[in-house]
Amino acid sequence: MKKCNFISSILILMISGLYSCSKGDIKQDEVFQDNIIAEPSTYTIPLGSGDPDGSETVNLNLPPLNLPSGQDDSEDRPSEHTPIEFATPEYLKETCLLDISKLKAGSFYHHIGTKAFSIAFFNDNKQVISLQKLKANTPAPKGWKSEWNVFPFVEKDCSDILFNSLETGHFTIVLSKPCIKFSFEMTPNTIGKNVSYFIRYGNFYYDGTSGTVEPLTTYNPGGARIFALHAQKSFTVVEVYCYDLWEDTGVGYTPGGSAITNIRYALAKP
Repeated sequence: MKKCNFISSILILMISGLYSCSKGDIKQDEVFQDNIIAEPSTYTIPLGSGDPDGSETVNLNLPPLNLPSGQDDSEDRPSEHTPIEFATPEYLKETCLLDISKLKAGSFYHHIGTKAFSIAFFNDNKQVISLQKLKANTPAPKGWKSEWNVFPFVEKDCSDILFNSLETGHFTIVLSKPCIKFSFEMTPNTIGKNVSYFIRYGNFYYDGTSGTVEPLTTYNPGGARIFALHAQKSFTVVEVYCYDLWEDTGVGYTPGGSAITNIRYALAKP
């Protein structure tokens, strides 16, 4: 009898020990779950940061710029033109920089530049949009801290940028005077995805008769690219598309907004 009691006691102790270990394991799992680090954001700038009603847009009192009207003619073909792939010293020397460094960080701008030359921004519905000035190497909400790229793919890293919050990446730039050269550097807001952009140059909406920049792939962080064209036929409208969305290929990624900087131009001769 004593032997049976002894064995029963041993069994009870063993079961208690196993139960204790099991409880300990559960507690460790619970602690581990509580301390899981959340995945980082997939965007450099949080979505929904635009100024759709224009209430925060700064007016620089420049002469008004409107999107020129015109009809699409599918028979038109781009005239002779030369896409510029790199920010070469020669190209930088031959173009003028539209300086955004004095714009206020965090503020929105529809129309920027000077009375001598300015540009304005519109969406794919021909409506006014405003881009936000963000300081280089500065955290959101008033800065862009993501890496840009290196020369000669761009002029330099760590430039102030203008942020377009439209998720599709489609926007139009209207120029106050005809140009034969126009460029900017661009990267998507979304992080870790290849995004290709396609650019049309012309004189009204949906017009590429002055030339095009064929799809060029960008990457955030560190993969911004220069989009530049030297055209024989002058232009006043530059249209930006996310190529994969424009072609409706079913592949590719939404940019989640786009960042541009180092806007350069060369005016056409009178």
